[in-house]
Amino acid sequence: MQQSLVSIIIPVFNRSHCISKSIQSILDQTYKNFEIIVVDDGSTDDLQSALKVFDTIKYIKHTENQGQASARKTGYEHSKGTFICTLDSDDTWSPMFIEESLNYMIKYNLDLFFSNWSRSQKSIAGNLKRFSNLSIFQNEIESDVFVFSNSEMRKHILSHCIFPSSSMMVRKSSLTMSWDKNIKVCDDWELTINLILNNTIKKIGGTYKIFWTKHVSDDNVCDNRSDIAFIERVIQDRIYMQKKFDPLMTDGEKKSLNTSIVESRLRKLLISLQNGSFKIFGELFSNKYFNPYLLSALVNGSRRVLKRKKHV
Repeated sequence: MQQSLVSIIIPVFNRSHCISKSIQSILDQTYKNFEIIVVDDGSTDDLQSALKVFDTIKYIKHTENQGQASARKTGYEHSKGTFICTLDSDDTWSPMFIEESLNYMIKYNLDLFFSNWSRSQKSIAGNLKRFSNLSIFQNEIESDVFVFSNSEMRKHILSHCIFPSSSMMVRKSSLTMSWDKNIKVCDDWELTINLILNNTIKKIGGTYKIFWTKHVSDDNVCDNRSDIAFIERVIQDRIYMQKKFDPLMTDGEKKSLNTSIVESRLRKLLISLQNGSFKIFGELFSNKYFNPYLLSALVNGSRRVLKRKKHV
């Protein structure tokens, strides 16, 4: 295990005020055989000054902002490790993140491992406990650790983004395709769907143990989950995935992904109504957007909202 190089990709755009904490959490790891690849996605702040104190990182700069998926892809293309992790520039890992993740990867011969997280604020979606009713989390292989097959994860991955980017360790040999530059905010979800539908990820592990912290930033569009602009990006990403993965999905899987699109549109509608705007109301029920999954989306969406509240 000590001979395995772990490549850590940090995509960053105008995060000079917080990236030092993320990098320091890597340097504080108990496992030391890693490389840090910082991909500057066209930042306009003083990012390079913030990075000067770190002499062990590989720095790559995009001449213009291309999006986080593109930045992760660039980092992947420059990586040399046997295992790949990505850490968002405003998140931090616990000191045991790499060692524990790698131990599980090797112990159970996994293609991908993900871990649970805590939050710096409780105003955003919860951690893995909100998925505790899913069948993949019913059979513990050891205390708070789960191992499941591609087919078991496939039943759920099109409905839920179960593991964010900062939670994952992936075997590089299993990354037969990389991040899609066309995705705006759902790049972690799109990648895992792609890997699972193409059967390149065959064995997956996860744990309820908390190995990292999600830090909420006001200037991070993905943290402003009550923002119309964020919801619209999610909708467009899901529509793109719907078209991209159509040949690989069963009818049931197509329904599952379609339902998630409707749920996002419902969320957009509710946020608009809360903000006193009724313009989007007609959008949901128009011929352009209406589909037979609307009723099931209303029911499923309500259940998920109630479940999340239990874990906030």
